[in-house]
Amino acid sequence: MRASITISTLALSLFVAPLGALAQTATSSSAPAAKEAPAAEKAEGKEADGSSQRPISEKRALPDYDGRGEEPLSLGKKMLVVPRVLLYPVHLTFEYLVRWPLGRVLTIAERDSWADAVMDFFTFNNRQAGVIPTFFLDFNFRPSLGVYFFWNNLFVENNDIRVNVGWGGEDWLKLTVVDRYRINDKTELSIGGEFWRRPDHIFSGVGDEFDVGNRSRYFREYEQGTFSVRHRPWRNSEIRFTGILTNNIFDNGDTDLGDISLSEGVVQGKFALPDAFKEGYFAIKARIDMAVDSRLNRPEPGSGIRLDFFWEFGSDLNDPGEREWLKVGGVAGAYFDLSSNRVLGLWAQAKVVNPLEDRPVPFTELVELGTQAMLLGGFQPGDLRGRSSFVATAEYRYPVWVFLDGSLHVSVGDVMGRNFDGFELESMRMSAGIGLRSIGDRDNSLNMLLAVGTSPFNDDNFGVESVRFLFGTQTGF
Repeated sequence: MRASITISTLALSLFVAPLGALAQTATSSSAPAAKEAPAAEKAEGKEADGSSQRPISEKRALPDYDGRGEEPLSLGKKMLVVPRVLLYPVHLTFEYLVRWPLGRVLTIAERDSWADAVMDFFTFNNRQAGVIPTFFLDFNFRPSLGVYFFWNNLFVENNDIRVNVGWGGEDWLKLTVVDRYRINDKTELSIGGEFWRRPDHIFSGVGDEFDVGNRSRYFREYEQGTFSVRHRPWRNSEIRFTGILTNNIFDNGDTDLGDISLSEGVVQGKFALPDAFKEGYFAIKARIDMAVDSRLNRPEPGSGIRLDFFWEFGSDLNDPGEREWLKVGGVAGAYFDLSSNRVLGLWAQAKVVNPLEDRPVPFTELVELGTQAMLLGGFQPGDLRGRSSFVATAEYRYPVWVFLDGSLHVSVGDVMGRNFDGFELESMRMSAGIGLRSIGDRDNSLNMLLAVGTSPFNDDNFGVESVRFLFGTQTGF
């Protein structure tokens, strides 16, 4: 909780850092200057205290002891030249526009105990409860402001409440409430509800034929209730059973962001009317998540493996026995702690959804990429939807601060047809990006991502097709 509160105020801290630096400069300029040695003594090679100083000579060239000359560049070093040149602007941007100013802010924050001051301001009841302002900016979507509320051990011991309220203008409203009860250190029960309506969702068609020119906007309002049981038997492994009841209503969306409405896209022949858009759906879903994760929590080394599997059944109660679907997927990954929680992760994810009856799957229940940073995060949520998907990712994560990690990622993948129909490496897309994310609190975190997405490798005009920037706090419940 300390992490979420401290991290949520870092954006405001960026405005304070220049003032602190200015104060330090003024202090240092008022200090007495060191006595400088007379010019005559400098010429004789003497310092002000009378000690001698050896004249500076030119650096001696390294002798060629074995007579073999300079070692030629290896093939590996030659191959690194191109990516180094291409990524150098990214390195400069991240080093001097992100890491350096952020490091200055964090140094001042630690020196002046900002964390304690912020904690005391936003929390009460011995820091067991608090109200924290939130914000979120995702390029090409409406920005939003909100409030995150928490209260630990409310009413009874081990009972925790989480509430998030967000507002993003007309027809944009979000309310999420979750109550968790910890039976013991390994098992918890939770019940929650969510209401969310927003008019800026993206629909660009179904399948791998995404084109930026096909983007359209639609309105979605849904109410959802959940009940889950979560058990963590070993390290970060877990088993979770979840029941979901959800009601969805759709309409044409906001065109003020420069895109057409979904109905206009259908009329113009850009794509077919998505399934369940006209009538909506009221569904019950049952889901099982299982994960085997050998990694330990920090500050332990981050090496290990993780295997995930999920199974989800859904049925539309407005059309029982006619519209049902099954969604399954999994992740396999290996993580290598190179040094002090600087972790290289290599993992792959696959998902597939199929109808079990005659009627097709509602379009918002299809596989969707871009919703998570490491799953082709260079694309906007809604750009890539399909019956199945595959993504392989390489990520390097490293600590920036005690509560903050930096990351670099490259991922390759795409959505496909039924049961991975059309799976070909040359038809995949690529996403690459840099980011920052807070750690230590699964319920409220700060995230920043700058990423790009490309057209398929076999495209004659292969290149960057999508750019995404997001910054703000996100809830994990």
